[in-house]
Amino acid sequence: MMKIFIIALLINNVVLMRYIALCSYIGMTSDVGQSFGMGFAVTFVTVLATAATWPIYHYLLVPLNLQFLELLVFILVIACLCQLVEYYLKKNVPGLYA
Repeated sequence: MMKIFIIALLINNVVLMRYIALCSYIGMTSDVGQSFGMGFAVTFVTVLATAATWPIYHYLLVPLNLQFLELLVFILVIACLCQLVEYYLKKNVPGLYA
């Protein structure tokens, strides 16, 4: 019973997970424009990451039987995409970047 309580508190905590998922918006809630821009950037990276990782998984990892590298490859792809979006924002939308 105690094990279930600890798992529910630390691992499957819905409130904590929603807070962590919204951390990119926490500092920008006072300005609607910046919140919208950050939401668009997060959505853009999510869609781009999905479009990039699906072919990598199905045409590279599965045929070569390297599914165990899935998490590592996905993290690397998403990190690269985040950096690209960050560079774009820094150069073209400095107000949102700040």
